[in-house]
Amino acid sequence: MESFVLDSSAKMPNLWLRGADSVLVKQHEMKRALKLAAESGIAAELKLIPSAGHLLPLERPEQANLIAKEFLYKTTG
Repeated sequence: MESFVLDSSAKMPNLWLRGADSVLVKQHEMKRALKLAAESGIAAELKLIPSAGHLLPLERPEQANLIAKEFLYKTTG
């Protein structure tokens, strides 16, 4: 199995989406990931989508797409 390493050399902004009802990824895990990213010098943003689980792009596509578009506009100028 291939191993992945957090490479902070690119330092590209990250957007992470989490469905508020997800049972696979807990909120405290996402907060820890944000902290690790920040410690590595990587800008990361977490958006919580209510009434969605782990498959939030399928459950709430309009909300997920809107958040992604806003993030892209904000980070690419």
